[in-house]
Amino acid sequence: MDDPAAKERWFPGITAAQLLDHPFATVSEADRATIRGHMLAKGQLDAAAYPSLSAELREVKARPSQRASKHYAYEAIVALTVHGKTVERPFAVNLEFGGDAVHVEAAGAFRFSDFGITPYSALLGAVRNQDAFQVFVDFQAKRVPEADAATPAAAK
Repeated sequence: MDDPAAKERWFPGITAAQLLDHPFATVSEADRATIRGHMLAKGQLDAAAYPSLSAELREVKARPSQRASKHYAYEAIVALTVHGKTVERPFAVNLEFGGDAVHVEAAGAFRFSDFGITPYSALLGAVRNQDAFQVFVDFQAKRVPEADAATPAAAK
């Protein structure tokens, strides 16, 4: 469960990508802690056995696509590793280049069951998660001068 400030920051991009059409629900700190505990529990993400998630960009090609009514210029193949299992899926991607920077926006779809996880359910199914989930990526990268790239960040 992300903190409220992060969810507020992400909402415009998620809305523009048409992944969500209503704001994230307001959740109390106590409920966030409870939800986080359930998310990381053995029957779900099992953080004790699988302490990290990872993603690897395998391929990018100029291939126009569309998700809902949003147009994307590229397609990427992304390998997502969750719960010790790696699954590849296509992502719709837009890249904006400007000077020494690139802005990347991408979206892809997975299912918890792809990773061997049964979506959370409680109270005889009255409270439950969907199997499908979306991964949304929005970041900006800037070229670092070669002299600076050779110096580890911790040394700066």
